[in-house]
Amino acid sequence: NDYYLSCDNFREELKILIEEAVSFADLQSAEDAKEQDEALAKSGGLLDSQFLWKNLKYYMGQEYVGDLYPAQMSYITLMSGNLATPVNCMFIAASSTGKNAAMDAGKRFFPPTAYEEISAGSERSFIYSKASFEHKILIMSEFDSWPTDGAPAAAMRAVITDSELIYDTVITSSDGPPEQFRLIKKGPTGLMSSTTGSLNQQESTRMLQVSLTGSAEQTKLVHKLIAQKAAGKRTPIDYAEYVAMNRWIALEQKKNGYSEPIIPYAEKLTELLWDKYGFAKQERSRRDLDQVMTCIKAVALMHIKQRELDGEGRIISTPDDYGMASEVLGHVIETTQEEGLSKNTRALVNAIKELESEGMQQISQTDLAKHLDIKKGTASKWCKEAVESGYIVNADAQSGTANEYQLGEAIPEGDSFPTLEELEAAIQEGLSINKIRNEQQVNSLGNTKTGVKQEPFTLFPKS
Repeated sequence: NDYYLSCDNFREELKILIEEAVSFADLQSAEDAKEQDEALAKSGGLLDSQFLWKNLKYYMGQEYVGDLYPAQMSYITLMSGNLATPVNCMFIAASSTGKNAAMDAGKRFFPPTAYEEISAGSERSFIYSKASFEHKILIMSEFDSWPTDGAPAAAMRAVITDSELIYDTVITSSDGPPEQFRLIKKGPTGLMSSTTGSLNQQESTRMLQVSLTGSAEQTKLVHKLIAQKAAGKRTPIDYAEYVAMNRWIALEQKKNGYSEPIIPYAEKLTELLWDKYGFAKQERSRRDLDQVMTCIKAVALMHIKQRELDGEGRIISTPDDYGMASEVLGHVIETTQEEGLSKNTRALVNAIKELESEGMQQISQTDLAKHLDIKKGTASKWCKEAVESGYIVNADAQSGTANEYQLGEAIPEGDSFPTLEELEAAIQEGLSINKIRNEQQVNSLGNTKTGVKQEPFTLFPKS
């Protein structure tokens, strides 16, 4: 008001102020650009390293022992938050087998802006949280404790199904009738969590599942890591460069409108999955294949400064991206396609088969523990998991007497995930076939100038 009263040409001066004003979008872009430059400087040249994936595994192995694929899957899931449809991933295993350790092993490489952690004690607070869920992964340590019905369950299903949180509620007031209110927290949003049991059908078909082993060998590796740390033989890892690198990637994606990488060899890979893995035999593979492609895109995005771009500015994935992703996908898809079947369950099934072949008819937990050289308590956990999966049956469950186990549903059998070499051979075969077709096209026309010239097949579009 003071400015208005003291100004003779208020309208003209206000117009000048508006014209000279900087938009919030421009201010945000400038702030992002500054942060991105700082992140690049702190990343230590990782984005240009030809050994980025190899070094990542080395650093993971300093804090996470045994098979690295659970930790790698955690990393890929968090990286996929920068894509249009982030991965949903569930770590399934008995208690105290390292589910949270696997999630933490990937989380250490990312800034807090890449994820949102929620606890089971805050079902509704996560719905009403003011935090942005756009291009983030929700991390929940124990999915078992999350409500299976009601508003929190519906909200979580929306995240898993639609990659965004949608919550319908009713607002009441003293001066009017109740009104319906829909809360939408924009995505895309992914979920990474853990459970000791099996998922229901709706959740299961929308999530990649990672099984962890609870073997004595794995426990010894964990004990050895703890002992080495206590003895001062493990140097603490500084993740600052990787955190900075992944922040730079997130800001680059934001600047480019979250452009989606393309996979030129996707059709060839799909054909291999049909032929080698029987991927089309299960209806759930329609959703699984989309997440497989997202994992490959996430690895390509990790190598953003080492990949060519197509005419639309999209990252062009190379077969090497599949090669790196397949180190993880082979294990994950096997578990996912077999509805949560873990190595432990497979070991129990094989043990029962071997004991039955030796003439044993009444097989107890003690028999299984002795045969597999594991503790009876461990055998009890494994048996519970396998019974829930339906692959073994407790014959005495109704009688209340000592447990006796028999084989249940047959385990689906499938070959391993296609190797990088198989994919490259299939791509090369496709190149040869298209070359022949191009030659036949030219010969049939006699002169390419008199007909429509067919462009030769190229694996990668021109940058």
